[in-house]
Amino acid sequence: MATTPLYASVLRGDLVQVSSTANANRDGTGTITTLCAGVAAGTRIDRIDFAASGDLADGCISIFVSSDTGTTWRYIGGVDYGNPAAGSATVLPWAAPWVAPRGGVHLPGTAFLIGAANTAAPTAGVLNAQVNGVNFT
Repeated sequence: MATTPLYASVLRGDLVQVSSTANANRDGTGTITTLCAGVAAGTRIDRIDFAASGDLADGCISIFVSSDTGTTWRYIGGVDYGNPAAGSATVLPWAAPWVAPRGGVHLPGTAFLIGAANTAAPTAGVLNAQVNGVNFT
């Protein structure tokens, strides 16, 4: 057991563009975009905010965790976006959060990653993600 306490000291707000390559696999294969890597003392991810810049196709976003720097990915959840309206001057493009269950996803070291895959290539535009959480020290 550790004798030194850990403190949530640095907020995470990583901004990443999710690959537009379609990957409908939930078995950890295919194109998975790394959204965030843990730090040595650990990282807690509380939510990931997704936002499209244009027209998404009919699909969803799969969320994965890796404990070996991306060699193996494990599916932990997702966000279904259906077939949203295309963004325009009068219609906002699709946006939604993925809220981590049970007090957050813990990445206990630098080999741990959280990633995402888009099950369908966007018709137009890109899919962006902002990872929200904290680093421990």
